[in-house]
Amino acid sequence: MKKILYCITKGNFGGAQRYAYDLAININKKDYEVVVLCGEGETLPKKLEEADIRVIRLKSMQRDISVFKELKSFVELYKIFKQEKPDVIHLNSSKMGGSGAFIGRLVGVKNIIFTAHGFAFNEDRSFISKKILLAFHWLTILLTHKTIIVSDKTMKDIDYLPFMKNKLVKIYNGIDTGLDFYNKEEAIRFLLKDKNISTVGKTILLSIGELHKNKGYDLFIPSLKKVEKDFIYLIIGEGEERNNIAMLIKDNDLRDKVFLLGRIENAYKYIKASDVFVLPSRTEAFPYVLLESGLAGACVLASNVGGIGEVIKDDYNGVLFDVNSEGNIVHKVNMLIGSGEMREQFGKLVQEKVVKEFGLDRMLERTRDVYRK
Repeated sequence: MKKILYCITKGNFGGAQRYAYDLAININKKDYEVVVLCGEGETLPKKLEEADIRVIRLKSMQRDISVFKELKSFVELYKIFKQEKPDVIHLNSSKMGGSGAFIGRLVGVKNIIFTAHGFAFNEDRSFISKKILLAFHWLTILLTHKTIIVSDKTMKDIDYLPFMKNKLVKIYNGIDTGLDFYNKEEAIRFLLKDKNISTVGKTILLSIGELHKNKGYDLFIPSLKKVEKDFIYLIIGEGEERNNIAMLIKDNDLRDKVFLLGRIENAYKYIKASDVFVLPSRTEAFPYVLLESGLAGACVLASNVGGIGEVIKDDYNGVLFDVNSEGNIVHKVNMLIGSGEMREQFGKLVQEKVVKEFGLDRMLERTRDVYRK
């Protein structure tokens, strides 16, 4: 039996953690012993322990940079790799990818896999910062035996660099197509409980995601003041940008239309509360929430970035917009609010695509192929 050590920087439950969790609990336990290593955060370890998966904590590994903690985490990671003697290490997130690939090579791990859930050089940074990050990602990939890329767009971001030809393999994220969702009435009742918010005659827009600059709320929300039709916009999630987004809502006189609902456990279950599911990100690789909303049969309105266009074909099974164009956002929102028939048709078509092309079983089988090789 081979041992796989899944490694990830943080123990919260964002997209990368969801990916590691899905692999860890669904990989064939007859063929593999599974262990998960993660840094700060409690949600992922709790979920894994409930699934009877052994977890190793590396609390010195954090997202923020600290020279002392970086050195400490390097030493701890080296000791863990030496002690565990994994046949495969599967690295997730940029910091864990770089550290784990380097130390894995030092220790002599035979199969080092890294999944690139997105590249930091696509974020809003200075030119110099982007070039440094590009070099870091390139070096990380060189140190791996194989790097999994989650979309065609993400592949194009990196495959032109030297020595990439045999390092990269594209495997789309996959979703359990048997997920359960609350129906529209149940979802609305829960989300708006204890809130004096009327939905009568209003179109419900919904987003789920961390309140982070990358998610584009600061670009999308101000556009809503020019939307002519009646709506409410619900945002599920927490993060460092909460205060800034709350101020933006206030400054644009949208406090009776835009509501921050905070973090909600299993937020995907409430997607059917929406008439339009909104994904306004500045940058994405291949977000799980896009697959969840598609599986729920929601009408998706999303920014045309990253791998989103590989699921949503504009004006066929959803609507794409330019997140930097207020006029384009307003036009697309008004168009969808004005046509329930269009929303229903888009929802059916995207649901068919997700079920057919992005099932969890397909992702698992292709990932097992990478482990075998």
